Amino acid sequence: MAGRAVPGLRGRGLRRGQVRPARLGESTRFSQTARRGPWATLLGKDAVAYTFEDLVDDTAAVLDAVGWERAVVFGSSMGGGVAQRFALRHPQRTLAIVSNAGAPSDASGLALLRYVRFGLFAKLATTRFPEGRDGDIAASMAIIRGIASPANPVGEDEARALAERELGAGARDDDARNRQLGAKWHGPRLRDVVAPTLALHGEDDPIMRTSASRDVARVIPGARLTILPGVGHDLPPASWRTVAQQTRHLVAEPTPASGTATA
Repeated sequence: MAGRAVPGLRGRGLRRGQVRPARLGESTRFSQTARRGPWATLLGKDAVAYTFEDLVDDTAAVLDAVGWERAVVFGSSMGGGVAQRFALRHPQRTLAIVSNAGAPSDASGLALLRYVRFGLFAKLATTRFPEGRDGDIAASMAIIRGIASPANPVGEDEARALAERELGAGARDDDARNRQLGAKWHGPRLRDVVAPTLALHGEDDPIMRTSASRDVARVIPGARLTILPGVGHDLPPASWRTVAQQTRHLVAEPTPASGTATA
C-alpha cells in the first residue's frame, strides 16, 4: 500500500506513463493519465487503475511471501477497510482482524463523508511546502504531528525521524491517494464477516469520527469496540500495551456480544 497522502499537499509527481519500480516491501509507483481532485475521485464512477479486490489480494500475497497460512490482519485508517475486506475475500486465511480508525467498508461516496472531520484537511490544504526533499519531509512532519492527540503529541525530532524513514512512501503523492480513493469493491457486505473483530479508535482522532469504528463494531457480528483515550489518528507508544492486550484477547477468549465497548 502506498503511504500517507493528504488533499492539498502538492508534490512533483511522475511523468505521464512513467512507472517507478518498488524497493523490497514497497508498492510499485506509477502515474495517473488524468489528474482529478480527491473529492471528484471519491464520488466519481470512472474506471480506475485497480480495484479494492486488488489491494486485498496484495495483502494475501504478503502472507504467501512469508509462508503464513493465516494471520491476524491489522489495518489502520484506510487499512482498516482493507482488513475488513480481507476477512470477506479470504476468510479461510483470517485468524482475526483489527480495524483501527477505519470506516465501515460498506460506506462509500457521500456515505463515507459523514465519518470525516475536515479541520485538519482544510489546514493542510492551505499550507504550502517547498519543492524537493526538504519540502517532502516538512509535509510529512505536518501530517505526523497533525494526526496525533494533544495528550500524546509527537515531538519535532521524532516526527522528522519518522518522515525521513518513510520519505519514499510519498506523503505528497496525489495520484496514489486518488487511486486508493477510487478503488471500487464488488465483494460481500460487512455484515458477512465471520472472523473475530476488534474495532479500535482514538478518542481524539482529528480525521475520523469515533462513530466510524462504532459502526464497524455494530455491523460485524460479535465485534469488540475499544475507544482509546488520549489517542488521535495514530497509535502512540502509550497505547501499545492496551492494543496488544486487546488483540491477544481477541483470539484467546470467547467473542462477546456485538458492539461490546471497552476503554
